[in-house]
Amino acid sequence: MPYIEANGARLWYESVGEGEPLFCIGGMALVSNQHDFMTPILKDHCQVINYDIRGVGKSAPPPLLNYTDYSEQAADVLAIMDELGIKKAHIYAGACSHIGVRFAAKYPDRTASLIFFPWFRPQQATSEVFDAGMRLCDGLGTMKFWADIIATAFTDPAHQKLMMEWEAPMIVKNLSCEAFKIHWGAMKHCDLTDEIPKIKSPTLMLMGTAGVLGNEATQSEIRYVEKCIPGVEKVLIEGSGGTYSMIDNPEKHCEALIDWLKKHPTR
Repeated sequence: MPYIEANGARLWYESVGEGEPLFCIGGMALVSNQHDFMTPILKDHCQVINYDIRGVGKSAPPPLLNYTDYSEQAADVLAIMDELGIKKAHIYAGACSHIGVRFAAKYPDRTASLIFFPWFRPQQATSEVFDAGMRLCDGLGTMKFWADIIATAFTDPAHQKLMMEWEAPMIVKNLSCEAFKIHWGAMKHCDLTDEIPKIKSPTLMLMGTAGVLGNEATQSEIRYVEKCIPGVEKVLIEGSGGTYSMIDNPEKHCEALIDWLKKHPTR
């Protein structure tokens, strides 16, 4: 498995397929596994780059730097691109969109397009759920109980069995209580509202409609992005979890991504 030493961390990454480079940024708990269901589909259409953020999954150590504005994590993405010789990539941030937003705003010349879920500033509903996870970690010393909550609250009821059987164990495997508290401690206070108007690349909001982070719960964020980024497009995957459509409906999700890459080739 390939690793790169960058910015004080040992980062795991993987590149499969050929064609338009699509750099995939998973959530803080699932990391690269967030794309397990879509990568086998996409690799026949583009170059898919997955990686694990530092301190989670196969990357180490837990971050010791200041992650309040996510500049360091954007630099991690850039380091992997440089290692692969990729001058410009489509940046896809389906859950930890803070990293994708910061990258697109800071490195416009390296961003072919931005595909993201509009979570770029503190939200009360998600903060309450994630803060509960912090308390469970402190009290019980395990991610298991919070993982069960995330697996059910953030998806459509029709997909809860899949999430309980696949996602919840994956979170426990990937994310320690220590790393969770560090990452969430930064994300809960991170507000990248002012970075959205700086994004000049073609931009797509791609998300499901159901669960705590469905589109109805993120209307203010969606409207703000539409106001700030001229020509931004939006694709909603009906009946899928807001940040989970790549898991519970990978075919539809990949169809939207493939169509987008065809519309915005890097060359």
